[in-house]
Amino acid sequence: MTFESLNIHPSIKKGLKDVQISEAKKIHKDLLDLFRVQVPALIKTSNSSLDELLLPLLHYITESDEKQFKSNRIGILCPTASFAIEVEQWIWAVGYHAKIRCSRVTQREEKAIQEQALKSQPSIVIGDPGRLLDFISDGIWQLDQLDMLVIFGADELDRYKQFNKVKKIAKSVESATQIYVQAQVFNATVESLLAFMPVHTKCIGFDSLENTVGPVFSLNKRVHNQYYEVPDRLKISTLMSHLEESKNQRIIVSAYSRKTIQRLFKIIRKKNWGVVSIDSSLSEDLRSERLSNYYDKDYRVLLLSGLSVEERNLHGIGEVILYDIPDDIFEIVRCMQLLDYGYKKQVVSLLYQDDLEAYLRVSAGIGLEPNKLSLPERKYRIQSEVPAKSNKKYKVKASERNSRKKNQKPKKSTNNSTTYKSVEIPRVNLEELENKKKQRKHSKSQHASGTSAKGSAKTLSKKKTGSPKSESSENPVKRFIKRLF
Repeated sequence: MTFESLNIHPSIKKGLKDVQISEAKKIHKDLLDLFRVQVPALIKTSNSSLDELLLPLLHYITESDEKQFKSNRIGILCPTASFAIEVEQWIWAVGYHAKIRCSRVTQREEKAIQEQALKSQPSIVIGDPGRLLDFISDGIWQLDQLDMLVIFGADELDRYKQFNKVKKIAKSVESATQIYVQAQVFNATVESLLAFMPVHTKCIGFDSLENTVGPVFSLNKRVHNQYYEVPDRLKISTLMSHLEESKNQRIIVSAYSRKTIQRLFKIIRKKNWGVVSIDSSLSEDLRSERLSNYYDKDYRVLLLSGLSVEERNLHGIGEVILYDIPDDIFEIVRCMQLLDYGYKKQVVSLLYQDDLEAYLRVSAGIGLEPNKLSLPERKYRIQSEVPAKSNKKYKVKASERNSRKKNQKPKKSTNNSTTYKSVEIPRVNLEELENKKKQRKHSKSQHASGTSAKGSAKTLSKKKTGSPKSESSENPVKRFIKRLF
């Protein structure tokens, strides 16, 4: 196989002639096709030379720069500084005629010189992850608008304690950035790195492992993919029972319909767990505001409708519940990648009997291994329990009243003693009253006749002395009344 048959760019062929590389390999053709369609991949290469991955990469950069107005931005991560120097020297030698500009940043060189090199915006930046993270935190080098990220020596990252740094950079790039990982052997470090790579990642060169290499197979060992076979019309009750038993603080519930999300919002809000709903009809500012409230106010449930988990900057999620199965089955894989590794990290799907068979068939086609969960027990309120609770409260109150009565002084009993003295009402004899009245009248008449004789004698004596005073003259009140009338 010759480079002319692969249509290698003439400038790159001159560089290959300078480094004395004259034969093309099958992996060159595979990677050239891969770069043209822009599909992320895990690539197995030998340790004999660097041309197996770098040759197709330089051809792709040179050819695309001629067709596009802006140059590509590519980042290459190396496990050690010495390996970064080898990669930088090979790219400089082969890409010299194509005028490909590259910069190397490692812990060995001075930071000020490297900062000036990055400000010149080279097409390729080669360095170790630690120094690149320093420049990213200082704002000198940015991961946005990065077209390609290449990770060399993935199987040795854990050996040099670079795995967490590489993982942080790989998870921070945008979804449009293509990630390519190079390794010589497939070990636990490569499998861990593969778990959070894009879901459509292809594996090239690992033919001995057949179809057991990929993000899906790596996630099956780290995240639980489970489902409920829900009876008809019992999805909401199954969801609420599951939320009652779940111990995760951050939970995402994804549904297809906006009306379903609104209904779930009203039900979950009554639990005082803290719930936020985000759907595709909201503006970007309102989505960001609600998402910030979800994290700032430490809410528990986040409801999503018509949105992929990849579209939101989510972190710290412990569980994802798929109320409706998404149209894209790889959305389940993205949900599994969203979860941090740890105890009981799971993706739970709620399935009716009609959807179960198709779900299991498609899941098996992409390598998912879902496990069936037993339905959570529904807690019914027993009627006999309600009066028992009320009786208990009543007994407590009665005991409190008895203790208060003991402390109070005893009151005098009023059952046997009478409050008022009983008085016997005398009976009236009407005949005796009539006789007494007659006697009084008779005595008054006798007394009047005796006094009349005396009065005549007095009047005679008064006439001699002067006119006698009447009762009206003696009483001033009667005299006043007489004047008026």
